[in-house]
Amino acid sequence: MSEQIMQTKWYRQAGMQALLLAALLSALVSGGLQAQQLSVELNADKRQVDINGQVVLTVNISGQMNNLPQPRLENIGPFEVHRSGTNSQISMVNGRITASLRVNYILTPSRDGTFTVGPATVEAGGERYSSGTVDIAVTPAGSAQPATGGGGAQPQGNNAQQPQQASPSAGAAGGGASAHDGNIFIRHSVNKQEVYLGEQLIYTFGYYNRLRNIDNPNYTPATFTGFWAEEIDKQARHATREVRGRMYQVQELRTALFPTVAGEATVSPARLTYQYRNVWDFFERGRSGTLTTKPITVSVKPLPERGRPGNFKGAVGRYSTSIKADRTTVDQGEAITLEYTVSGTGNISTLPEVTIPGLDEFDIYESQSEEHIDRGGGKISGRKVYTFVIVPRRAGNYTVPPVEFSYFDPEAEQYRTLRSEPVHFEVKPSGDGQQPPVTYRMSPEKVMAVGEDIRYIKEDAGEVLPADDRAEGEGRSVFFWLSHLVPLIAVALSLAWRRHRGRLMSDTGYARLRGAGRKLDRTLKQAGKSVAAGDYTAGYAAMDRALNHFIGDKLNVETAGMLSDQVELLLAARDVDSSLREQVRECLDHFSYVRFAPQSGADRDTAMRYLKKVRKLCGQLDRAI
Repeated sequence: MSEQIMQTKWYRQAGMQALLLAALLSALVSGGLQAQQLSVELNADKRQVDINGQVVLTVNISGQMNNLPQPRLENIGPFEVHRSGTNSQISMVNGRITASLRVNYILTPSRDGTFTVGPATVEAGGERYSSGTVDIAVTPAGSAQPATGGGGAQPQGNNAQQPQQASPSAGAAGGGASAHDGNIFIRHSVNKQEVYLGEQLIYTFGYYNRLRNIDNPNYTPATFTGFWAEEIDKQARHATREVRGRMYQVQELRTALFPTVAGEATVSPARLTYQYRNVWDFFERGRSGTLTTKPITVSVKPLPERGRPGNFKGAVGRYSTSIKADRTTVDQGEAITLEYTVSGTGNISTLPEVTIPGLDEFDIYESQSEEHIDRGGGKISGRKVYTFVIVPRRAGNYTVPPVEFSYFDPEAEQYRTLRSEPVHFEVKPSGDGQQPPVTYRMSPEKVMAVGEDIRYIKEDAGEVLPADDRAEGEGRSVFFWLSHLVPLIAVALSLAWRRHRGRLMSDTGYARLRGAGRKLDRTLKQAGKSVAAGDYTAGYAAMDRALNHFIGDKLNVETAGMLSDQVELLLAARDVDSSLREQVRECLDHFSYVRFAPQSGADRDTAMRYLKKVRKLCGQLDRAI
């Protein structure tokens, strides 16, 4: 009996499942063969927005179909449109399938005015369905009031999260931000918008992100027209910050800028492109976005004429000076090393050359300068050491008078002159108590005969020497004349060396050209050490400096802060082959990309390949330029 009851229940369940399956198949077939009536609605989250804001458009499609078509936006006006995500639902009631699809768009205006957006259209079964339109008023910056959109029901229920406009908090002296939604934006700013010529100001670029599924962010830095640029951060600084109640992961890069031209100097827009994937939405294929900042204009005041010292050579900042000698008591003819140091905050790289007074009684055999730049503390500071190797010509007591160094202090808005302490020397005579031999100029005098008892020198050696001795004497005469040529050659080489050293001190372009190879070797050696230690970000940063500085040194231009496009134009102006220019561009773009996506460069083989490529490229550029 129980077996019959169980069989009866099983048959009933199987019958119900069969009827349900048949109804489902019938609905699917009918939906696939015949398109039912579709409904299309277009909604906006606001009807008024300022020029820096954004509008979220939502297209809702519903109908008795199992596969709803994608909508198309028409008449978008002066808006930049980015697809923000989709959400879909399928339900079955009484054997009928009903589907709904919601697609979100982000609209960013490019000018103010009132514009009509829409309709949104779809095509299905040979029919075209369309929504209504939405009027959006775009007002100048800062004048928009929030307003909700109309034209249909607002998204609700289990809709996807709507993006909201977010911008960085105020407080920077100047800058601009661009955001496609509340989850990601960029900004750049300077800490001063009015400075003196040569005064240091700090430029900061910030990348704010709340999303984990951002792929391949590609950073195109701003260009600094009218500035000397010095990097403060070799790689991005990471932090977590709150902006208007929301937490962001932040990456920042800072650059010290020193205006080189009075008037107005401009920081061009920076740009960041990215790929976004919605891992929770099966229908989301991903989207790309581009964030662009606004340019920044800085007012640069000329240095005042009033109170300018006669020995002022252009140093701007705050400095101190010192001078020292490696010894103050020497024997005549021994060398003394003088070191004059300028320390402080400012553009250390462009500090002028220094002249030490009171060295008329000394021979200067070598003078050079060495920079030590400190990038800590969020600004450029450091010291420049000028080294002089001098040799006293005579014994006695000597004094090097105070060395004067003048600079302009932009904070105090006045010129200042520093005077070092005098340096005293005691030069002792040589060890035997005698003055070293002095070279005199000889002048010919007449030879007068004082008697006949003097044997005159034979003018012809053949009269007194045998034949063998005469041949040996001829051979010795060759060495005799050669021995006289050696000092002349040494003097010529010495003059050439002194001329070379003088040109290095006075001609910046010549000095950069001659030192380009050595600087390249040092920087690439540093890059190799970083790669070997596993610090690929620092390695790529060193490669970027090596390639940029080598090109700048060869062309005698400042390439710091230049985009790869500008470097390529410089090379094109020198008729460098296009394939070589493209390799340079590819390297610079890769180095820039790695700075904001360090994980993409965490590969020893790739880093070593680029290291070899940079060295090879520089060799080819050396021959091509």
